[in-house]
Amino acid sequence: MAIAWVASRSGTLGIPVVPIPGTKRVSWVEQNAAALQVQLTADELAALDELAGQVVGARY
Repeated sequence: MAIAWVASRSGTLGIPVVPIPGTKRVSWVEQNAAALQVQLTADELAALDELAGQVVGARY
């Protein structure tokens, strides 16, 4: 869900956003790639956006 949310940020931010998760296992790479096919609902995006707004500290 986190990867799908990050990918959805392109529309909100108006710039291309590409999630780059690190992994060591092929099965996780496949799961990460499959997350790009997930379509979150408006309610799900709103809930995740609200949670993201609660994050404190620098993000790089």
